[in-house]
Amino acid sequence: MNVHRAKKKRLCILGANGYIGTRLMRCAAAQGWFVKALAAWSVSESPHNEPGISVFRGNAANRRLLERMIEPGDRVINLIGATTAETSFEKLLESNVVAHRSVLEACGRRRAGKIIFASSIAIYGSVSRPAGEDDLPRPCDEHGLTKRFGEQMHEFYAAAYGIPIVILRLGSVYGPDQRKGIVYSFAQSLKRSGEIRIPERPVWRDFV
Repeated sequence: MNVHRAKKKRLCILGANGYIGTRLMRCAAAQGWFVKALAAWSVSESPHNEPGISVFRGNAANRRLLERMIEPGDRVINLIGATTAETSFEKLLESNVVAHRSVLEACGRRRAGKIIFASSIAIYGSVSRPAGEDDLPRPCDEHGLTKRFGEQMHEFYAAAYGIPIVILRLGSVYGPDQRKGIVYSFAQSLKRSGEIRIPERPVWRDFV
């Protein structure tokens, strides 16, 4: 192993080709982390020769690849999963539940230092007030249900292997250079017509 790399804190980002992943890996590298980024990139999409970033092309179901990527003590940020309910239940199960088994087993076998899992506020379901962290999960659709399954898998494997875990229940994420999502849609609507249409009922949204 490169001596300079060995002295750096190591961060594995799984699902690094999404909006959060691409910005996170570059921010972490700029702050001195050695970043290992996994995604199903095409050759043209993946980062090339960026300082502090090692690219792994592939699928999270590939256990050999995961075990080659994850080293003892690594922090692992798991961003894998479907972000919308607009897909079949079978695909939601595959993306939000089944895909995590290989990740969690690899983290356990390779003695990862910590796992950070990106879940969703969809696990709270429909609420009449802003949801809080102490509220019980009550998913009201298949997307929220599978996200909750994913959380429980992380809790189970973390306890089994003794790995510290953090679960983030994200809302609508937005930021610079984003090209989709509700905030982007609002901005485009303002540019086109000078107005934003909001549903005619009480609505709370959480933005990150």
